[in-house]
Amino acid sequence: MKITYHPAVIIAFYLKCLPSDIEEKIPRSTKFDWSKKQESTLFGYEWFCSNRELFDTIEKISVNKNLLKLNKALIKAIALSRFIVKYKGALNGGLAS
Repeated sequence: MKITYHPAVIIAFYLKCLPSDIEEKIPRSTKFDWSKKQESTLFGYEWFCSNRELFDTIEKISVNKNLLKLNKALIKAIALSRFIVKYKGALNGGLAS
C-alpha cells in the first residue's frame, strides 16, 4: 500500500521541524528519497527561491517555542485589527445606540 503524505508533512520535513513521533512513522526509503531529490528540478522551485526569506522565518519560528507563542499572539492581534477595520461602521453604530 502506497502512502500519500500531506504537503505540510513534507514541508515540515524539509524545514527540519517535523515532530519525531511523525518522522519515525515515515519509512527510511521515503525520507532518503525526499532528502536526495534535486530541488532545482521540482515545479515551483523558482518561486521558492524568490520567497526564501519567508521559509527561513517559518523555520526559525517553528523550532523556538517562545517565537511560536509570539507568532500566534501576533496573528490574533492582526486578525482583531482587520475585524475592527472591516466592521468599524457596524461597531460605531452599535455603540451609538
